[in-house]
Amino acid sequence: GILRRWITMEMTEQKTGFHPALFEVAVEIPITFRQGHMEMVRVRVDRIDVQEAEQEIRVKVVDYKTTKSGLPTVAAVMSGQASQMPIYLKAVHAWFAERDICIAMDSASYHTFGRAVHDSANPSARSVLQWDQVEAALDGVVDPIERMRQGRFPVLPAKNACRNCHLHEVCRVDSWGKPTTENN
Repeated sequence: GILRRWITMEMTEQKTGFHPALFEVAVEIPITFRQGHMEMVRVRVDRIDVQEAEQEIRVKVVDYKTTKSGLPTVAAVMSGQASQMPIYLKAVHAWFAERDICIAMDSASYHTFGRAVHDSANPSARSVLQWDQVEAALDGVVDPIERMRQGRFPVLPAKNACRNCHLHEVCRVDSWGKPTTENN
């Protein structure tokens, strides 16, 4: 069943030297983006793993998902379309620093476990972001935050997204049109 598959995956993960240390950690802390922009973030991190090395403690952030089908790709994370993990890494880093705990951030990964006991999909772990990629992944976050503060919420559909969207009845694309550089 799912428990056996999950334990097998966790035992494989433990071979990397990382082991679970904290679960369901609530973090509310200001983070600073590369552009100098500061934002207060409030997140709940599913799991924080640690690896004790010779001179440092390395930290990895883990987020649980039920299935693989909706997981953001590395490309989506790096383009700013999926900003959860970069924000989690930055927030966890600041959270440890606020407590004067010296750590080295490592990476972020998604762990999937399926929806049912006899699910045919095996649990999996997928790394999506390394610590040295966080700033680049967050570069696209500041501008949308500023637009939201100004009350500007343009509809920015991905190519062909409107064709099959179930929100077509409430969407503003038909009445307002797709955004241009003047109105976004």
